[in-house]
Amino acid sequence: MIRSRIAITDDQLPKLRELYEDGLSLKQLGEIYGCSHTAVSAALKRGGVPPRQTWSVIPPYKVGELEELRAQGWTYQAIGERYGCSRWTVAKALERAS
Repeated sequence: MIRSRIAITDDQLPKLRELYEDGLSLKQLGEIYGCSHTAVSAALKRGGVPPRQTWSVIPPYKVGELEELRAQGWTYQAIGERYGCSRWTVAKALERAS
């Protein structure tokens, strides 16, 4: 099966940048623009938008915030999207803290 490649145009970059800076994930932006998260990442890079800080390990000083969000009912997935990491990274950080 051949997948069509959908490119984000230069005209779309300002709105893309705005949504990205508002906190939408690359996956969410890909769904909005009908393309992959890698196409979104490439477009943002082309537009000179710096990548967000992402973590494969969450710094210990952030664990208190994670615990508060979990107490408020946030899922690991939602916390990961907020902090730019996977749900597994969130779960491991909370597991190490306990």
